[in-house]
Amino acid sequence: MSEYKMGNYSIKEVQAKMLEILIEVDRICRKHNIKYILDGGTMLGAVRHKGFIPWDDDLDIALLRNDYDKLIEVCKTELGEEFVFQHYKSEKLYPLHFGKIKIKNTKYVESDYRNLNINHGVYIDVFPIDYINPRTKHFQFKYISFIYGIRLKKIGFDISGRKLWKRFMMNVFSVLPFSIINKWSENVMKLNNKKNSDLVNKVCHPGSIRPDYPRDIYTDVIELEFEGHKFFVPKN
Repeated sequence: MSEYKMGNYSIKEVQAKMLEILIEVDRICRKHNIKYILDGGTMLGAVRHKGFIPWDDDLDIALLRNDYDKLIEVCKTELGEEFVFQHYKSEKLYPLHFGKIKIKNTKYVESDYRNLNINHGVYIDVFPIDYINPRTKHFQFKYISFIYGIRLKKIGFDISGRKLWKRFMMNVFSVLPFSIINKWSENVMKLNNKKNSDLVNKVCHPGSIRPDYPRDIYTDVIELEFEGHKFFVPKN
């Protein structure tokens, strides 16, 4: 099998650190009855390889919004001192609408955010999953993408590639304090969370509009082997 490298080091070194984070998160979630699943390529790796896809350079988990918020609170006291839960409320220059749990005293810089004065440690992505109404879905995705642009402008990113009217509006709203932008973001992402819906989506992640999924994917789970450990994936 080929040895995959990132720069001058083996990707296995990064994967081993990511696995350390996942083991810690799994410990906390089991202790506090927080449900999560392996997500994206991480879940595919569990099914196909019983571990990382050999060339995969990230690790993803996802939780319904209530569990995501609970995990943030629990991690304030439970997370080992060598780790940090990074999100836009913990570091004001952090640009994303989902969180990352990182290992302190490591360096794993994402090129898009290399100039930001934030923690750049090895990380796993932690995605909150929100309820969706298919009739308002397009609005939510477009709106959260717009707020993401406001956040980028406020922390000093170049937004010149966006349409003129969007640049104008992003410049105007970027004068708002982070506390208001954060509340604005949450209101959009949680728009349907108090309504009776069985469908969910990753509203936190601007970009292409994804298909909706039944909420049971995140609640009806089983254990599957991943790098010699057992973690949770959707039952079906």
